[in-house]
Amino acid sequence: LTLPPGRTPQRSAMSKAKKALLQELGQTHLFDGWGSKPSAADESRFYKQIEDLDASYPGGLKAYVDNGRKLLADSKAGVNPLEGWTPSVPVGETVAYGTPEFDEVEAAGMAAVSGGGGGFVLG
Repeated sequence: LTLPPGRTPQRSAMSKAKKALLQELGQTHLFDGWGSKPSAADESRFYKQIEDLDASYPGGLKAYVDNGRKLLADSKAGVNPLEGWTPSVPVGETVAYGTPEFDEVEAAGMAAVSGGGGGFVLG
């Protein structure tokens, strides 16, 4: 067995498995239009993206495709995904720039972000 440069037996097996999954999910249009055989680098990059999506989406590619199909069908049927939801303004506070209160809130936010937490700046 001779694999193209940059391909390993493990990567080749994963690519075949992901291609089979895409076929099962009716997503062959993703690679049917390739025409001639893509380079090993292009093919590897493509399947790496597929593997990343499969690993990062809750439930994997099958759940991703199923959810997309459901959303499209609901949209076609006129289903409003926000039916019954009432938007509201969250409770918060406004602090004036340059005040001691502002400095205190800013310091707490910076400590949270620098400590590995996430942060958002809202204007």
